[in-house]
Amino acid sequence: MKKPKLEFETLAGRAQQIVTELTNAIAFEKGECCSVDDFAERFRTTPGRLKGVLGRLQKAGLIIVKGAVLA
Repeated sequence: MKKPKLEFETLAGRAQQIVTELTNAIAFEKGECCSVDDFAERFRTTPGRLKGVLGRLQKAGLIIVKGAVLA
């Protein structure tokens, strides 16, 4: 069975948190606010532990990760 495409309306868990934080950062913060390291710090984890969810969000076209290699 084919896995359904990740869409904004169906986000849950860490993916939903990341998109919400990113949206709020764009709306309310100025300057460089949204690096992978920034998100890792906000979620009290490491950048490597966010790699999978960021990769899925990027593959779904919901975010763009610049300057980072997400396999």
